[in-house]
Amino acid sequence: MGGLLGWGKQFSRWMVFGGVLFALGIPVASPTRADAEEDCPTWFPDFRCERDGRYAGFVPPTTMPYYFEEPFITTGIYIHGLWHDFPEGSVFEGGDARVLAAQIRVAVTDRLAFVATRDGWVDFRPDLDLLDTENGFTNWMFGFKYALIDWRDKQFILTPSIRYETSNGSPDVLSGYGSGAWIPAIAAGIGKDRFHAIGDVGVRAPVDGNAESTFVFYNLQLDYQVTDFFSPFLGINGIVYVEDGKGTSNIRTSLGHLPVDTVQGVLGTGRFEGGDITNLGSKDVDGNDLIVGSVGAMFPIHQHVTLGLAYERPLTTRKDIFKQRATASVIFEL
Repeated sequence: MGGLLGWGKQFSRWMVFGGVLFALGIPVASPTRADAEEDCPTWFPDFRCERDGRYAGFVPPTTMPYYFEEPFITTGIYIHGLWHDFPEGSVFEGGDARVLAAQIRVAVTDRLAFVATRDGWVDFRPDLDLLDTENGFTNWMFGFKYALIDWRDKQFILTPSIRYETSNGSPDVLSGYGSGAWIPAIAAGIGKDRFHAIGDVGVRAPVDGNAESTFVFYNLQLDYQVTDFFSPFLGINGIVYVEDGKGTSNIRTSLGHLPVDTVQGVLGTGRFEGGDITNLGSKDVDGNDLIVGSVGAMFPIHQHVTLGLAYERPLTTRKDIFKQRATASVIFEL
């Protein structure tokens, strides 16, 4: 709970910052951008003219941030602070992980964007005596997305993407396993008046199927724009494992580096995976699934600044290493 309160304090500070903006009279109305028909340079349009890559009223997702890639072609910096609580009955016997991550998106054209959606610093604090408190960097993930259908007048967009996740993260925080992975996905958004829905579905396909598991992920966010500055949302995020690994990845313990399969066997936890946090390449997880529900709100406090707050909890009996998670986001878009 201390971690949740810590993130809450940070979020409160940003809310105070928003109040200062209001007091100074800085415009906070929804952005007014040039029409799509207005002449605008083809390359890197957000740096060269006024453009609205996001449809009016739509807000970005803030849950499952590594994999949930929205369909809009935007330019900005997206900062997420996560507090992830481990179940007491899990392999970690409780504890938590605290993550600070920054994402970058750049509109190369009005339909093509470069995205870097995974990096960050992790403070890993399991309660299990066999594992030490550690910290380090996660893997990187980057790629491109292209708006195949962009019907602004009908409030519908469809965007496939392809990303690559490296294996350069620190094993001390359960990253850096395998030889990387490809993540093809497709996202869509549709709106009607003040109601909006965005979602995606994709696959994380590791280069080395022995070292990491393969899974399908899906995300759906439904929001309603109550005011220009307040959009509450509900969401569903899911992972289905379609192929398991061989359990050979090493975990650093107080007894030395041991294969994940050995650790799971010694502790009697059964086979489990790491959801969207990590990929352990565990045996016998084919067919396992994890469904997480989320609730939260986005606060567009300024033309270029949006704050977000979300809470997630598993809806399935299977939880693996997911008890609950709180996320606070600060989003700066051109």
